[in-house]
Amino acid sequence: MDENQPRYEWCTGVYLDGPLGGQVADYALNELGSRSEHALPPGDYEGNCGYYGPAGIYEVVTLAESGHPAELRFVRLATLPPG
Repeated sequence: MDENQPRYEWCTGVYLDGPLGGQVADYALNELGSRSEHALPPGDYEGNCGYYGPAGIYEVVTLAESGHPAELRFVRLATLPPG
């Protein structure tokens, strides 16, 4: 690996709220303020066609450390492209 490339620390996380509240995230970037999109289950979301759920955007608000997962806070639903 190139020593000039950034090194990322991946960890597990827990969703604090939103559609995935209380569930465990298999992976999260262990960096405060980091945002990522996570697939949501099918449901009654605005703009959802019913076959799949949209993505939810979550932000890391507490870092993982000492065996505790990072904490992710729901920001918003990702915008779906026009169909």
